[in-house]
This record gives sequence, C-alpha cells and structure tokens, in this order.
Amino acid sequence: MAFKMSDLYGMDIFSETARYIGKVEDIALDARVGKVTGIAAAPTRGSALTELGGKKGVIIPYNMIIAIGDIVLIRRLTQFEEAR
Repeated sequence: MAFKMSDLYGMDIFSETARYIGKVEDIALDARVGKVTGIAAAPTRGSALTELGGKKGVIIPYNMIIAIGDIVLIRRLTQFEEAR
C-alpha cells in the first residue's frame, strides 16, 4: 500500500496490545539512503507518554511499526505497557 509521508502526520499510534501511545509528530529520515528510520511520537492527553509524565515525544524505530492504515500500529513497548 502506497501513501504519502505527509499522510502520517497527526495519525494515532497504538501498540499491538491496544495501548494508546500518542500521535505522529514527525518522520525521521536517513538522507544518505532516502529511507524512513522512524517516527516521532508526540504525547497527547490520555497517551502512554503523557501518563509517564513526558512532555517530550520519543522516536519509534521503523522496525517497530507493524502496520499503517487508519492508525499506526507498533510492536509492544514494554516500558509503556508496564507503566499502567
């Protein structure tokens, strides 16, 4: 499935265990090879990042992404899952 990178901005990010992580704030690129290396997750109300007291986002490595559709689905993030 093809999509534009700009379509990712603002998408909700969930873990495979249905934990809300945050929203896509930016995309990390390796300009040397022209590949996406990760996505920047911004904390939002009710997200795992906010519940951990974070005011800054995190970079989620591209290899953690399972699927992109109406949401971004990522592999389980142990530190966020255990913080519940």
